[in-house]
Amino acid sequence: MKLIKIFFLIFSAFSVALSYYGTGLSISDSDNNDALLFNPAGLAINHGKQFDFYAIQNEDSNQRNFSISYKTKGFGIGYENNNSKNYFRVGFSEKIYKNLYAGVVYKNKLNVVDAGLLYRPFNFISFGLRTSTINNDYENFDLSLGVRPFGCKLLTMGFDHKYDKDLESLNTSVFLKTIPLEGFELSAMLSSNEYENNGMPIFDFEKLDQHNLKINLGINTSNMKQIFSNSDDGTQMYGIAFNTHKQSDFFIFEDNENQYVSIILNDTFIEEKPQEKFSVSSLISPRKPGTQLRTWIDNIDKLSKNPKIDGMIINLKKVSAGFSKRQEIRDALQSFKDAGKYIVLYSEKTISNIDYHLASVADEIYVNPLTGVDLKGLNMEVTFYRGLLDSLNIKPHVWRIENKDGKSYKTAGDPFLNTQMSDEMRENYSVFLDDLYNIFITDIAKGRNWINGDGTPDLQYTKQVIDEGPYWASEIAMERGLIDGVFYPDEFNTYAKDSLIKKSKKLRFKNFHNEKTYDYSWSEKNNPKIALIYAVGGIVSGRSITGPQGSTTMGDKTIMNAIKSARNNKSIDAIVLRIDSGGGSALASDQMWREIYKTTSDSINSKPFIASMSGAAASGGYYIACQADTIVAQPSTVTGSIGVISLGFNLSELYKNIGINKEVIKRGEFSDFLTQSREVSEAENRKMVESTEYFYKEFKNRVLDGRKNLNSEQLEELALGRIWSGKTAFENGLVDEIGGIHKSIEIAKSMAGLQDVDVDVIEYPQNDIPSSFSKQNKNAQQQSKLIFELLPENIQKELNKLNVIPLLYDEKIYFMMPHSIEIN
Repeated sequence: MKLIKIFFLIFSAFSVALSYYGTGLSISDSDNNDALLFNPAGLAINHGKQFDFYAIQNEDSNQRNFSISYKTKGFGIGYENNNSKNYFRVGFSEKIYKNLYAGVVYKNKLNVVDAGLLYRPFNFISFGLRTSTINNDYENFDLSLGVRPFGCKLLTMGFDHKYDKDLESLNTSVFLKTIPLEGFELSAMLSSNEYENNGMPIFDFEKLDQHNLKINLGINTSNMKQIFSNSDDGTQMYGIAFNTHKQSDFFIFEDNENQYVSIILNDTFIEEKPQEKFSVSSLISPRKPGTQLRTWIDNIDKLSKNPKIDGMIINLKKVSAGFSKRQEIRDALQSFKDAGKYIVLYSEKTISNIDYHLASVADEIYVNPLTGVDLKGLNMEVTFYRGLLDSLNIKPHVWRIENKDGKSYKTAGDPFLNTQMSDEMRENYSVFLDDLYNIFITDIAKGRNWINGDGTPDLQYTKQVIDEGPYWASEIAMERGLIDGVFYPDEFNTYAKDSLIKKSKKLRFKNFHNEKTYDYSWSEKNNPKIALIYAVGGIVSGRSITGPQGSTTMGDKTIMNAIKSARNNKSIDAIVLRIDSGGGSALASDQMWREIYKTTSDSINSKPFIASMSGAAASGGYYIACQADTIVAQPSTVTGSIGVISLGFNLSELYKNIGINKEVIKRGEFSDFLTQSREVSEAENRKMVESTEYFYKEFKNRVLDGRKNLNSEQLEELALGRIWSGKTAFENGLVDEIGGIHKSIEIAKSMAGLQDVDVDVIEYPQNDIPSSFSKQNKNAQQQSKLIFELLPENIQKELNKLNVIPLLYDEKIYFMMPHSIEIN
């Protein structure tokens, strides 16, 4: 078999046969770059981004021409140099109904406009239709039928029938395409216009010498496809091109032997697909796009299920992600190990404290000489600015919910209100950190196989190792069992090649950013659909702000539109709301809650609604989750913070010190309510306290309505602004299930009655135009900037973390937690 493959490869190379998609055969089968030539409707078929170059040589005239083209979903553009003349073509296409596509292509050569239809109702049949006009005059009409017996992609056959008005002729051709060997495509077309029988075209095989025969040979090599095309009219075509999708599930150069995969772990993990936006600043200081967490986990899951994969070699660089996202990444790698596969990890630099939790899942861990493991435990650090504010004569005002003893765990304003942790903050954060630390040491103990005699993780020894860290000397790290050896990079490559890859005889590098497979299918799969809505960032009124490294704000209008679209879409069977937010605007939170309530309570359009909580779903983030049918969280998810806060500053003394005087003429007792140029009055303070208590009551009512398992007394013990880990929140009824995004989707499938069924995950928001803020918020932002530019930079930075600046002048009450909880 290998000798036959090599023969075909040599034959192709000898013929200089390196063309790509440009050499199509039929308007019923053209859905790559050849759609620009054959059927414009084929541009709507999504095969990723395709770029090709091919040369044309006619042996009779000894002419050499070339063509290049580019295609992406719904659009294509091409250029052709023919006999020293330049021609262009551009096309657009769209799906107008399920499996029905329409498109047009304009060709500047003779002002030709092609219009086409492509209909593929089933995976075994394809209808193509095309008409052409030249200078607005109808010229020809093409009809085509393609058939794949039993829907098999290995064999395609059919015919094309063409009527040319100008030549008053009929032309019929038959075509055949097959994949005789893995990695090869062989196709042929036989056509003629020299035959008619009572007006109906038929083939006369006695006149084959009058027919035109065209043969193509294609070779699949991962993201590249090579084709040789030869026609008996003396035309040859050859070229090369690239595609963002893999060509097929098998390639000529892929062995059937088992293999190791090698990945570089150097990513910023985000929830949504990264949104690339052009700006001048991106040219000056480009930022690497984030990696979508779900896509990365899906690819690891595919490797886990692939019987050809023996193991994985991880080159650890830098991982930017919160603790909960890291836990999902680690769980995916653990599933890979549980499938009977092997993981080896290498780091050229010292493994950081938080990265070691992730690295510990590997069976073998190696580092560079003169590096080590910076393992030392977990800490939470909070910066307090009250002393600095006092030195500047700035007086903060914080209104928040409190119990009858004046205690509150709603600590978002504490960095400005206090000079140190309150007893409530220290108590609450200590409980939260205990939960995370227990996860941290348990995972490391299991990963390093530090197990007691009864089979439980040896947490005592793990704590001892951590307390003796950090280990900047690799020898000591090896003695403690944290690593398995020391290699220079070239030595590790040799070790991997000689000791690991030798077992499977193959190493394959994986780039998860473009891991998409070319789909040969004609008909779209009619899988049930689950909506996955990403609700990420600080909550504001208006639209979300997205970027290459994820959303920075969650706009209520964006999320409301996404929920309504998913709810009203009859093909959507269930909805998963993926939340990663510490809250923000109370008003915006309530608007989104309303849409969720309508989705879960609507007797007509009601659908299973699952809240999947990522790094944080606290305060406003939990507010929008509490109405879900099921809430799913990671054990380390920051959860709860059920409470209300409002924040303001009295800058009057600061103004005096720098020579600024403000005077107000007003009409209306409270027309200058909470102005920052004077002290808050008793009446204003009373109104703020009453408003805070009212919002807090409504917040608790929302939770009690959604969490039927809780009563008001139980909730009061969990609320008052307290934050919880997902694990403790599950134990106390704030969360229904422990798990990540995959667990949430499986629950959605189960609730929709789709167990053991393949589903399509449709991501939202769709086609939402990101904006900075609404016009009102932009004005608020400008006003805030004028005032806060007088504050020290570090205070402005802390306010930005809390999303205060765009909110201060727009709204007064926030469902917000301390956004700057960072685990080190």
